[in-house]
Amino acid sequence: MMNKRRVHIYNDDNGHQVAQKIIEKSSGNKKFCCWQQLVNGAWVNGTDKVSVPLYRADKLLSITAPNEYENALLFIVEGEKDAETMERLGFHATTTPAGAWKSKYDKYIRRDDLDIVVLSDNDTAGEEKARRLYDSVKAVNPRVRWIKPTSIYPDCPEKGDISDIADILGDKRTIQSIWDAANDPACAVDMCGQVAVTCLADVRETTVRWLWFPYIPAGKITIIMGDPGTGKTTLASAITAIITNGGEFPINQDYQPLIYGWVDNLPRSTILQNAEDGYADTIKPRLSSVGADLSKVFFIDETAEKPLSFTDTRLIQAIERYKPAAVFIDPHTSVSRCGGGYVPRQPNTPYYGASVHDCGKI
Repeated sequence: MMNKRRVHIYNDDNGHQVAQKIIEKSSGNKKFCCWQQLVNGAWVNGTDKVSVPLYRADKLLSITAPNEYENALLFIVEGEKDAETMERLGFHATTTPAGAWKSKYDKYIRRDDLDIVVLSDNDTAGEEKARRLYDSVKAVNPRVRWIKPTSIYPDCPEKGDISDIADILGDKRTIQSIWDAANDPACAVDMCGQVAVTCLADVRETTVRWLWFPYIPAGKITIIMGDPGTGKTTLASAITAIITNGGEFPINQDYQPLIYGWVDNLPRSTILQNAEDGYADTIKPRLSSVGADLSKVFFIDETAEKPLSFTDTRLIQAIERYKPAAVFIDPHTSVSRCGGGYVPRQPNTPYYGASVHDCGKI
């Protein structure tokens, strides 16, 4: 006796129904699958009279990159249920109707502004399918990487998938775990065990934008160096005052580039992390004395049990929430020594998120 039934509708590029996949599970957990095609307004068995596209094909063509600095992200999962789970969690996702990748699907991923993640099920068959899928996709779009479900949830059950993980962890924890796994350099290894590389010819050129030319570029790291007592923190306080009040930085008249971009000088927020001075007795009085708008200055509460690091998700969350013009780390060794010395240029890492938001890291 059948007790579970799912119907997944496949639409063409224009959103018109062309086929449906019916999946039924018996009480003994045996799975039965049936394909039907829409012919002259009626569902008939088979798919011989229609061309079945990728799942959610009509949505794939409308995916747009968040901005000129950040690519869109598409997950290719194993099965329609997982694609729907990823959509519910806020991600773009698709799956192939019959497992294998076909050349007719290439048009959906042949884009310079699209990154792709192949997400397999937690079994040998799923990994073999992901291997073939990865190779096919990489031939069309080199910006592809592969993630195992155990990278998202180490205790993922055998034959488990992202839907199972979401049931176990809940949506909020699953979303964060997906982002964490996508940003883990260990996951950026191709199916042959080689480190993924990018051809320089595939890199889109951009123009450096400046918070303060030619000293502080937006979206990049700037280090203020000097002996103790020479005014490094005082300079940072003055920069904070200019940013939070929307003031103008001094202009170097001796050197002006022919091509450059400016970050607007509207009042913007800053994040200021200081591991040496007290916020109440030193930082706040110092910023007040130079006229900084304290309502636009934020810092992340740290604890001895969990000190901040360069790869800390709390940094990206703060950057995305407050969209600061600059993040000050004083001194930088206070975070680099906490296991985050290397900051990968991956989506949803503090380095990447700050770059996306034109945020200088000082």
